[in-house]
Amino acid sequence: MKKRKPVDVTINLLPRDPFYASTFGRVMRWGLTTGRYLIILTEIIVIGSFATRFTLDRQITDLNASILQKEKRIQAYGTLETDVRVAQKRTTDYSEYKTQANIVEIFPEITAITPDQVTFNTLTINDATVVINGVANSQTIFTTFINNLQLSPKLNNIQVGNVSSPEEGDVGYAFELTAQLTVTKENNNE
Repeated sequence: MKKRKPVDVTINLLPRDPFYASTFGRVMRWGLTTGRYLIILTEIIVIGSFATRFTLDRQITDLNASILQKEKRIQAYGTLETDVRVAQKRTTDYSEYKTQANIVEIFPEITAITPDQVTFNTLTINDATVVINGVANSQTIFTTFINNLQLSPKLNNIQVGNVSSPEEGDVGYAFELTAQLTVTKENNNE
């Protein structure tokens, strides 16, 4: 007998739908397979977005806490700055008061050592100097006034800047002198 050739039989349990053979069917099939991949990719992006959102929310919370902490620190420095400004103003006020106290102390001293025949046109008392413009009736009175200034413990470095002798009709010697105020231990301790 003759051997028979085995016949290949193909059994297709899922028959092809004639719809997929049409152009519209092929486009639909391509859309469905590619669409699956697009949906999976979109889901991965969404899951990544959620994970990123939690990270970003944590960073925002940390930044807000840091900003609040720095605001409190700046406010603390603001009060410190205000305190420093108040202290500086008090120091300035005290220095001005001390200068005025020095002027108050020197004025009676100058009044006490000035002879009656000496008149002041101007008397300027600053922080460290006294400038006097005036007229002395005689040379002896002027010399006595200069000696009194030199003997005063509150004045030193007396410099006579200008002395003019009397002309006809003028009475006395016009003078201009400058003296330095002596800083005493009592003034330094204040």
